[in-house]
Amino acid sequence: SYLSNFILAHSELHNIILLMLGISLFSLKLFKHFSRYKKEFFLTILVFFLISSSLFLYKNHDDFPYYHFPYTYYLTQQSFYIGVGQFNHGFRTPSSIFYLNSLFYLPVIKYYFFQIGSLMIMGFTSLIFLDFIYKKIKEKNNDIIFFLSLMFFIFVNIFFYRISEHGTDRSAQILIFLFIIELIIIINTNDHFRENSSKIFVLLILIISLKAFYIFYLTLLFPITPHPIPILKSIFPIILEATKYSAEKSEEPPKSLKPTATLGQNSLSRMVTRKYHYSIIIH
Repeated sequence: SYLSNFILAHSELHNIILLMLGISLFSLKLFKHFSRYKKEFFLTILVFFLISSSLFLYKNHDDFPYYHFPYTYYLTQQSFYIGVGQFNHGFRTPSSIFYLNSLFYLPVIKYYFFQIGSLMIMGFTSLIFLDFIYKKIKEKNNDIIFFLSLMFFIFVNIFFYRISEHGTDRSAQILIFLFIIELIIIINTNDHFRENSSKIFVLLILIISLKAFYIFYLTLLFPITPHPIPILKSIFPIILEATKYSAEKSEEPPKSLKPTATLGQNSLSRMVTRKYHYSIIIH
């Protein structure tokens, strides 16, 4: 969704094509190996059915009308613009969860399913915790992985159950719990880091893309990295330059949206939330 938005708005047609492709590939594999994945399939349905009720019972996050909804809706109406941070400070802090949510802008449903990203992250992470717990019980091995999985599963589903109130940080924190467990598994099994690091890097990319300041969790990789200092020296200058470039571009308004009069502080946010189309309110 990050890449496609550079050239295409996440319109209804774009999202239908993308989701139908994913559903088709999933269905082919499921029907081909249904007997193998039958238990996992019905468990997934049960877990998502139970936790999805919280989407309708609680209010939205406090920042939802400020920039969560406007940013997500903007992605469904326009392709990538440099400089939208000029209109709303929240637009200078993009999150991958907004891009994920924008893929579910569909006919009939419209923008009423923009919390799907938080639901998916919490649901699938809970399923992974349950899988860890089940395997350890089956092996009769009550080690640290078993207790951490049990503790994180209980914690997430008790304290983070209000999914509609999740911001960008809650989803990242849930993935951090899973990241810690995967990191301990690599350390305890003495596996070679390069051969078993795919899950770690995927989780780190997701966590950092959800909330940028969680980049400091890269330091947790140092105990299992052969030469952490040279890696740190090579990575951080790139990150700092990318952050500086992003901040500078956010200050520059896009030419096609350049205002001819003074804009209110939250005019774009109010405009998208109330009128649901992309035009500029001039005061």
